[in-house]
Amino acid sequence: MGTLPMVDGMPVMLTQNLDVNNGAVNGARGTLVHVRYEIVNNERVATSCVVHIPSYTGPTLPGLEPGQVAVTSNTVDVLLTH
Repeated sequence: MGTLPMVDGMPVMLTQNLDVNNGAVNGARGTLVHVRYEIVNNERVATSCVVHIPSYTGPTLPGLEPGQVAVTSNTVDVLLTH
């Protein structure tokens, strides 16, 4: 299977509810503003991105513009001890 290039300005759609009360919901369409990467085993791995969603009415995070939403990966490391 190939990879999907992520290019600033491309149209995107949220696939999870991030902030239901303010419009960052599953199916909301927007524009990719920026992608942040890490290098893992000599490969770039997307860790987060900023998406502009015109219907978003929530608070603006520091460093973002109105209507922009920070989206993080949904992978969580869990350490269980007994």
